[in-house]
Amino acid sequence: MSAGIVFGVIILLLILAAAVTFLILWLNSRNKKNTEVKDLNITGTKFTLNNQTAVTATWESIGNSKDQVVLYADTTPINFNSDGSPDTSKSPKVLSSNKVSGNAKTVTLTGLNTNTKYYLDLVVTNPDFTGFNPVSETIHTNGNVPETSFIIQELHTNGGISLDVNDSTKVTYDTKANKTDVNDLWSYDKVRFTISSRNLGITSTANRPTLYNNNGVLAARNAQATPSSDSQWEYNVKGDNKWCIKGTDVCMDLEQPVKDGQEIKLVSGANTKWVNNSVTTV
Repeated sequence: MSAGIVFGVIILLLILAAAVTFLILWLNSRNKKNTEVKDLNITGTKFTLNNQTAVTATWESIGNSKDQVVLYADTTPINFNSDGSPDTSKSPKVLSSNKVSGNAKTVTLTGLNTNTKYYLDLVVTNPDFTGFNPVSETIHTNGNVPETSFIIQELHTNGGISLDVNDSTKVTYDTKANKTDVNDLWSYDKVRFTISSRNLGITSTANRPTLYNNNGVLAARNAQATPSSDSQWEYNVKGDNKWCIKGTDVCMDLEQPVKDGQEIKLVSGANTKWVNNSVTTV
């Protein structure tokens, strides 16, 4: 066998060895990355507004017994460093809970301001790994229904729930709802659990259109002497900024992104959060 052929075989074997080595390293790196993602995993997360100044996050399981969890909140979206800590140069007012073991399955953050929108991040880290895994949510510390007239506004969208000016049974989401149009204003009866329109004016004694669940769609009809169960409402019972039929998990829901004139659905497991903006001038 000539020297040239021997040299070629050696080069080919070296190339094959390098390829095999690269493949092994790549597979190890991928498996390590997948393992870290799994170990930083957190499932069954839930955020609950305890009152107007505190929020609790809970979860069902974590990926690794060494995982650590901390809850952050800010009035603007939070920026993070590569290790999962907040970038205070961009998020200087971020609030933080204590860091807890992932096995604790609960953590509470206090010191929130009332009537404020907060961006939350539940962050999972592990001392054995680099990186972090955040679970994000948004809440509003608007835990109670105003005593006065109010606008019912989707947490992320301007406007509010509005009664049609030409049809007092039709209810939609109006992105131009404002505090001067009485068709956009509502009042809540804490004894009868009803939500009624102010469209007749605050001094009128006539029966007011009242919100009810019309086969899965939010609609209005004249107030009843004895409110039926489909027209009785509760707000924020589970600390989640939701309007729901009293005693059920059937709640007002909007498809995202919200469009002007969109009807409001009544569904089980709704995700839409609502803020009740008080109006004292009407």
